[in-house]
Amino acid sequence: MAESGTPVLRASRRRWLNQKMAESGTPKMTDSCFTPKMAESEGFRTPNAAMDFLEGQTSFWCDTWCAVTSFKNLFPRLYALACNPDAVVAEMRSANGWNLERNRQITGGVVATHLTQMVALLPVAPLSGSSDTWRWVLEGDGRFTVCSVRRRIEESILPVGNRSTRWNRFVPIKVNTFIWRLALDRLPTRCNLDRRGIDLPSLLCPICDGHVEEARHLFFYCQLAVDVWSRVERWLQQSFLMFMHLDDVFDWIDSRPTPRMDRIITDTVCLTALWVLWTYRNAVVFGTLEYRKQFIFDNIVSFSFIWFSS
Repeated sequence: MAESGTPVLRASRRRWLNQKMAESGTPKMTDSCFTPKMAESEGFRTPNAAMDFLEGQTSFWCDTWCAVTSFKNLFPRLYALACNPDAVVAEMRSANGWNLERNRQITGGVVATHLTQMVALLPVAPLSGSSDTWRWVLEGDGRFTVCSVRRRIEESILPVGNRSTRWNRFVPIKVNTFIWRLALDRLPTRCNLDRRGIDLPSLLCPICDGHVEEARHLFFYCQLAVDVWSRVERWLQQSFLMFMHLDDVFDWIDSRPTPRMDRIITDTVCLTALWVLWTYRNAVVFGTLEYRKQFIFDNIVSFSFIWFSS
């Protein structure tokens, strides 16, 4: 699964991902493809993959099999003292434990500390008679899959909401994606852009110019939003509660004692109202005339009808 875009864009994406993964304690990505070899060379297998170091194939000192890198790199002083630096893992293991033979006695100091640290890294399970293999522990069958890596990355760096992702099959994908970003508060409102270090001439709402533009204000507290929801309420002939958050909208829809199709229609209208508010906001910010204020409700009605009927 190769990355798309120019080399500069690919490098920028990798730097961003490396930074996020470093913050979450996940090993970095250094190539444009996720493969078992990458997992082996970059230490992604710890704790995601494990080596079945069973028969004489894996070098004890030179291969990366038990830590994020080889013991030769981690403990160079111990490697210099090893009696058999070319020994494989199976040769270093016996029924009584690990045979860490050295050229001279270790009495203390840094070398003794390194020896203690290395012994702590060594597994205690005995070896069997099979050949050396890699097991990907994120999958039950031990086989590497890109899907499991994607899930691990998402769990590490993506925010987790309290509600499962809501998907309405009647509205376009772009609207569902917009609602997902709104639920996670990841829309590029002026408040969110400021948190990311982007300098803006003003943080006030571009519609009312009276409050910092954050998602809750833009979609529920702004006077324009209040007027829009009031008109939607009269159109649907429903009594709305005072919405203060997107979860309030979903909770109200799901709790209505009406047939399932009526709830789906209401859900479609509400998602359309949020989408039209956002597109009008963008029209104000970027100075386009695609939406005029007096046509906001008409657009909600027409889009809802078109999307639900298509």
